[in-house]
Amino acid sequence: MGGHQDGDKASRIARDVVLNALRTLTGKESEQQIIELLGQAMKEAGAEISRLLPGTGAGTTAIVAVTILRPDGTPRIMLANAGDSRAYIRSPGPDGLLEP
Repeated sequence: MGGHQDGDKASRIARDVVLNALRTLTGKESEQQIIELLGQAMKEAGAEISRLLPGTGAGTTAIVAVTILRPDGTPRIMLANAGDSRAYIRSPGPDGLLEP
């Protein structure tokens, strides 16, 4: 919510809450546990913004990506978003470069 009152503060709060949640990962979690952790972290970020910046209407948008390796060695990317932030998937073209 760029430009909104205290949006910069709200962004930092959300970043810190989500990073703290990600730091709890051990690498042994199931995909479902990671999905739940990301969802909970986003909810906690919103609650923390409301608690620390009461009455300001401050908020933020966010996108978080977590990459894990499945047991067969293939990568999996899991995304969580808040607000209207988007992630775009890009595929390698014939020359190996990423293209839209």
